[in-house]
Amino acid sequence: MKKLLICSLFTLAVLVACDDDESSNNANNVNNVNNVNNVNNVNNVNNVNNVNNTNNVNNANNQTACQTTCAALMACETITDKELIFGATVDSCVTKCDGTLEPYVKTCLLAAADCTGYEECMRCQTFDDVGFCDGACDLLVTDCGGEDLSQCSIDCEMYGSGAAGCFRGAGRLCWEAAVETGLCADFAGCPTIH
Repeated sequence: MKKLLICSLFTLAVLVACDDDESSNNANNVNNVNNVNNVNNVNNVNNVNNVNNTNNVNNANNQTACQTTCAALMACETITDKELIFGATVDSCVTKCDGTLEPYVKTCLLAAADCTGYEECMRCQTFDDVGFCDGACDLLVTDCGGEDLSQCSIDCEMYGSGAAGCFRGAGRLCWEAAVETGLCADFAGCPTIH
């Protein structure tokens, strides 16, 4: 009987010891998982901070480009309707440049180097400027799945000559650049010609 009692106690002690080890291991495993989660959370915060820093740098670069361009553009006397388009001040121009200005117009203005370049971006086109239409319609209809080459040419000449309102040089330059690359995606940001 004593042997049975000793064996039972011994077995019970072993079982209790095993439970303690497992509990300890489980606690360690939970701590390890928590440590991994903490590292992941720190990495996620760092990733968000990196994205925010990148956005801040990009916004600063765009703001600087718009401020530089607007300061020079507003000083140009040859752009007759600049106040109608950009407002009366450099600040109003920057606001338009950063916000509501058509992307192709902004691209043209930021690429221009002087008053002549700004004027070409903003000048209303005439029938003398519709030479881009042949290449633009060929790209649009023949290469990029559009319809009716003849109608595209008629529409482009109408838009491009200003018959439907001012078609600015930035639009023509956008189409000329798209024709140059020959890529359908490049005319997506250009103004309508058909």
